[in-house]
Amino acid sequence: NTWHGIPLKNLGFDMPEGNVDTTNTLRNFFQTDYLISANNFTTENFKSAFKLDGVYNGKIIETGYPRNDIFFDYDKEQLIEKFKKFGVDIDPNKKVVIYAPTWKGKEYGDPTLDVDEYDRFLDTMYKYVDKDKYQILFKPHQVVYKHLRDKGKLKSYYIPATIDTNELMSITDVLISDYSSIFFES
Repeated sequence: NTWHGIPLKNLGFDMPEGNVDTTNTLRNFFQTDYLISANNFTTENFKSAFKLDGVYNGKIIETGYPRNDIFFDYDKEQLIEKFKKFGVDIDPNKKVVIYAPTWKGKEYGDPTLDVDEYDRFLDTMYKYVDKDKYQILFKPHQVVYKHLRDKGKLKSYYIPATIDTNELMSITDVLISDYSSIFFES
């Protein structure tokens, strides 16, 4: 089982409905021989939040995450060209600032979405950032991106959901995020 992210927020039985909502994750864990963990903190969180001690017969391996290997071996020019093919306007001569807010809302398929808020944020950031040295791009959650696309609200500074987040993070100079797990993997 190759988990992703570092579990800063509550998981498993630590969540209000954890005894019900955790069943699928537990089933996945119990069907594996190995569970990949990024570090000791994550391992202990798995054991505690999912009550694995004494019941998980597999082995937890602390080795980092395979999906993060790209951070150490990538071709920036090649990735920028790939992103441009997806409609993202990246200037290879500027530092890349990514704004990656977490998903917000009550229903997963119906996120709280204020496109104007993104534009206001961009305007505010450019008041304080040197536009000649930095460019700001948005990495909306995939559900938010889908709504932006469906409503015809896409702009060249939105990172499509089809772009691998780890590829994006490998060329990112500055990350601005809120509670999203993306900031642990960059």
